[in-house]
Amino acid sequence: MKLGVLCLFAVLATAGGVVAPGASSNMQVPEPLPCSSAVHRLAGGSRLSLSLTCTTANVAIVRVDFPHTVKLHAQTPFPGAGCRASTASTWYCLFMAGAPANTKITGTVRFTTAIPRAPQHAQLVFYLGSFSSAADLPAAMVGINPTPETGTFAY
Repeated sequence: MKLGVLCLFAVLATAGGVVAPGASSNMQVPEPLPCSSAVHRLAGGSRLSLSLTCTTANVAIVRVDFPHTVKLHAQTPFPGAGCRASTASTWYCLFMAGAPANTKITGTVRFTTAIPRAPQHAQLVFYLGSFSSAADLPAAMVGINPTPETGTFAY
């Protein structure tokens, strides 16, 4: 199981994204993305809180591509997800049973140095999955749509 998750992360890491400029600070990711988001800088200057509220339980992977000028140091995963930094500036979270629908979830990342005061831009990428629905078993991922849905935010 762990090997499969690591392979999935490795495959998705090769798909890397490009950071798109032009978003305003704490901007809500526009619809029709599967999740809305709110981003906040935390005390100390090197931590960032990311909250998601997904309208569907089919979100399997959330990837955040930060600028290459920042380096991830530590993280607190979203509840129900396995999260890790796949590169120095990319954070992946895998929801094996799908992200909870209509529930606000929050994760945090900590950078090695303080976030620059000028607004920084990052890309938020969602991969939707297919899940089994046996009534007597927990939901399990059976496939992932390789075409992501993306949005940008500033922090």
